[in-house]
Amino acid sequence: MGKTFQKLRKTKQRSAVGKVLAEFRRPLNAQEIFSFASRDVSGMGIATVYRCINDMMRRGEIESVEIPGQPPRYQPAGSSNSFSRMICTQCGRVFNMKAMKKKATPKQTEGFIVQRREILFYGLPQQCENNESYCKFDEEEGIPVSQ
Repeated sequence: MGKTFQKLRKTKQRSAVGKVLAEFRRPLNAQEIFSFASRDVSGMGIATVYRCINDMMRRGEIESVEIPGQPPRYQPAGSSNSFSRMICTQCGRVFNMKAMKKKATPKQTEGFIVQRREILFYGLPQQCENNESYCKFDEEEGIPVSQ
């Protein structure tokens, strides 16, 4: 039996959250989504962002990106067929990386079948290294200042 979804009203808040997730080319945490979406919709609260995220997750519109020790991040569903990510050691942004060759997956061993892989790299991406202002961090809001 398939999932039945209640038709959701198209609201300014939901549109703003969707727009932010579609425009960025990297996974964003809820605080980042809130910061950018609230620029378009004044008075929007973080609770509204979480409700939008939950609704979009239930509907399969977005997917969660889990980084150990960090809050979940979100991106449009199917945004990355790669499970390799770069985490900037300067600003904490997470970037999707191009898919790695299949040789990077360990050989299957008796009783163990690889179902998925996630590879995390930590370092200073070229965008951050070449542009000092790219990694500016808003201490008050707790998020990077620009895309």
